[in-house]
Amino acid sequence: MSSGIPMDRVVAVVLDSGAGDSQTGSGYLVGGRLVLTADHCVRDTNGQRTGELRVVRASDGAQAAASVVASSSAVDIAVLDLADAPWPAELAAPRY
Repeated sequence: MSSGIPMDRVVAVVLDSGAGDSQTGSGYLVGGRLVLTADHCVRDTNGQRTGELRVVRASDGAQAAASVVASSSAVDIAVLDLADAPWPAELAAPRY
């Protein structure tokens, strides 16, 4: 059974701390270089933005470093930029 969600747009959002541990959330590629995710996915358990962010694409495990370009804890949303993702920069507009 197909969920209708294109798996090449689904990513894990991984926050690697400097202490050797990590936490993982989810995100969605709304463009080749932009990910929509939750603000709590880009903060550590203390609510701080510490460590390194990266995304891992569900369809093939391809990875890219990420940086937060916009976020709001009030509505729990964040947008990530992927400067050097190994997939095409241009993706068709998402269909909802």
